[in-house]
Amino acid sequence: MSDAAPIDVVLMRHGEAQALSYQDAARPLTQWGREAVRAVALELAKKAPSAQGVRSSPYLRARQSAEIVAEVLAVPVLADAVELVPTGDFDQEVDGSRGVPETRQYFWPEIVSGRTNQ
Repeated sequence: MSDAAPIDVVLMRHGEAQALSYQDAARPLTQWGREAVRAVALELAKKAPSAQGVRSSPYLRARQSAEIVAEVLAVPVLADAVELVPTGDFDQEVDGSRGVPETRQYFWPEIVSGRTNQ
């Protein structure tokens, strides 16, 4: 049994990105996407005051979203997780939080509405 403290993991999709371009990974957030991410981050700040970092895929829109969340929460942006790209192994990234007792996962639409999947 691990002596590690329990953690919460919040899974959040990036904000709205500009229409498809020559390279999907290079699509930036729209202004509306930036505003939506900031609104969610402000709600998250009320519910996750002990956040320690933000992680994203290396895609531009995901990094931009992570930077906004990190700024609002006053935490660092952690190293990119290639497992979080559309063709990545999402389970491998999430499995990194397993082995820590009482890990809970939240999804960002529920953060705003006040519902959680606990």
